[in-house]
Amino acid sequence: MLKHFVKIFFVFCFFSLITKGQTNLVPNPGFIVYDTCPDNFSQINRAIDWVSPSTGTPDYYNQCCTLGSLYLGVPYNNGGFQEAINNDGAYAGLIAIEPGSTNYREYIQAKLINTLTINQKYFVTIYVSLTNNSLYATDALGIYLSKTKVSRIDYLNLGFTPHVSNPIGHFLSDTLNWMKISGSFTADSAYQYITIGNFKNDLNTDTVRVTPSNPAITDAYYYIDDICISTDSLMCNSLMSIKTHLGLNNLNMYYNNNALYLKGVTQITTIEIYDVAGKLMFASKTSKGDNKIELINLNDGIYFVKTNDGNQQQINKIRITKNP
Repeated sequence: MLKHFVKIFFVFCFFSLITKGQTNLVPNPGFIVYDTCPDNFSQINRAIDWVSPSTGTPDYYNQCCTLGSLYLGVPYNNGGFQEAINNDGAYAGLIAIEPGSTNYREYIQAKLINTLTINQKYFVTIYVSLTNNSLYATDALGIYLSKTKVSRIDYLNLGFTPHVSNPIGHFLSDTLNWMKISGSFTADSAYQYITIGNFKNDLNTDTVRVTPSNPAITDAYYYIDDICISTDSLMCNSLMSIKTHLGLNNLNMYYNNNALYLKGVTQITTIEIYDVAGKLMFASKTSKGDNKIELINLNDGIYFVKTNDGNQQQINKIRITKNP
């Protein structure tokens, strides 16, 4: 029997306004927002904005699940153990290939916040982790963009060419860490939808056999988290990039290379950074425009960034990882 571990954190709740100034064009990129806590498999649609485009059955995992539904919880679930990438308690799960079940695939799909601009370059990043109980790993995961919804009335593979793919021969076999799949492309159409999964058929999908901790899942099953599409390369390619939250006149922020970047500051704003114990680690004031704040004196870990312009307050969570 699994022990019941309880972690006590400071919980910050706030609403984020989605506008055209959003830097990350993927809605609900970490699957945090949901309408109903999952209580069974095949419920990716309970994560706001996400659906399955076929009769394949991708899953939704959230820490809101009780011990009675531990198989859908975070970090413990039917796949094994994995913390969400930003410790925010949610991610998706899908089968990339199931040897023995011809061309069975699972995909997740969402409508982007804004339509992509033709001839504009975009950067894409997702993080994946192989479940502890998977029997296989593959290199065949990708991200496909489309003008309209992608759909089919069965569970077979979607035969599209992804705009961004994991490199051939780079098998996604890590069950301990999150693995990044990233790339860029120039939009040749006004794309509105993102679809994630394995678009190859079985004949063209390479696999390697791995040693599961418990061979309960006889396929290559992956957790998916922290999805980003942006014109800003730093937003999508920084290690453990934080999700963009809007509130202070469309203030955007992200962490990269020992610095916190703030964009869209329209008036003098105070910034405070706290550790998970609530201890104030940094305090300063920012000027109008874009700002870069050096964080070389902070150790690796999770921090909360509080910003206040005198009218509105916003709190974001970041992970600092200096030595990946």
